Amino acid sequence: MSGVYRVIFGRYRVIPGWYRMIPDRYRVIPDRYHSIPRKYHLICGKNRMIPDRYHLIRREYHLKTW
Repeated sequence: MSGVYRVIFGRYRVIPGWYRMIPDRYRVIPDRYHSIPRKYHLICGKNRMIPDRYHLIRREYHLKTW
């Protein structure tokens, strides 16, 4: 695995590049978003529990709202 991981232990975790939230960069996100159960990541619209910039589910797996 190449690249540098800079993590503030206890507060942040590294998101691997394959999520591509921002292309070709590694990101750290607050620990509190990791502790939300995966089933709640799929909530769409205004009631979403995780802000868009931290969303962990790939776009192809998002629920359709139509």
